[in-house]
Amino acid sequence: MLLVICGPSCSGKSSVMAELEATGFKYVEAFTTRAIRQDDRNKTHVTYSRMLSMDDLGEVTQVRKIYDQYYALSAANLIASQSVERSRWMIDVALVDVEKLADYTFCLAVIIPASVADLEARVVKSGRLDRLTRILDDYDYHFSDAAASLIASFGGRIFRNGDGRVKFVADEIERFFEDWGNQGATRGFNSRSG
Repeated sequence: MLLVICGPSCSGKSSVMAELEATGFKYVEAFTTRAIRQDDRNKTHVTYSRMLSMDDLGEVTQVRKIYDQYYALSAANLIASQSVERSRWMIDVALVDVEKLADYTFCLAVIIPASVADLEARVVKSGRLDRLTRILDDYDYHFSDAAASLIASFGGRIFRNGDGRVKFVADEIERFFEDWGNQGATRGFNSRSG
């Protein structure tokens, strides 16, 4: 089974996913052309040419460009998340890319910072001040009608994250995921047609 986590940059996705990893979730391996950060647990750096080669060979899927860098997911891990009963796989993707996963069965959790002030503090702490405007625009998108419609169409839920709430949010997401799985999630469960 697959848990898809979305949220704006600096919303605490990596911290929540680290908590979920401790409970037995496995990361779908991701590849990126950007430099690896200290909190990147599931990402492997590759050159742009290697990314293209992996895509041509079918080793990766969901190739996308975000902030001038390329990202892709392990095709083998995504297939495994669909074929092993009660497996617990997780990935983080941009909310705007969720529709590209419509062929997979997944549970959607969206992490939002508790407030704009909390988000700004996280941006300062991460040293990504050069991206503050983009990050705030991304944060605003998560409250748009388009985002609300997208989240609802995939049966997703929003979780508010803030200082001291990482463990709580991870526990809430885990319960949401288990409830989703117990409801007999099937292929197409999250599809718009479904």
